[in-house]
Amino acid sequence: MMAALAACVATSVAAQTPATTSVTPEAGTTFVQVGRLLADPASGIVQRDKTLVIRGNQIVEIRDGFVGEGEIVDLRDEFVLPGLIDSHVHLTGQQSAGSRLDGVTQSNSDQA
Repeated sequence: MMAALAACVATSVAAQTPATTSVTPEAGTTFVQVGRLLADPASGIVQRDKTLVIRGNQIVEIRDGFVGEGEIVDLRDEFVLPGLIDSHVHLTGQQSAGSRLDGVTQSNSDQA
């Protein structure tokens, strides 16, 4: 389930143009119901109460309202940004018994 959701985030370009074909319940189709959706960051328009239709690894359609039959991911209370990767990490930080002391005994250069 999480792999499918991660795959849909990686393929957000397809979300910018809704498909014109109707999607029927079938294996491999997931419906992600979202409360707020930013599918086109260039426009900055936040859409409300949408359903992303995901087939395989792609967002194939954006529907109005909370619809879908079959596998449903309920994100109705969430803000969804397909394609966003949260790259804020602290790879070099270390916590030790002396970490608090380092904050006052080391310069910014020492800590970097």
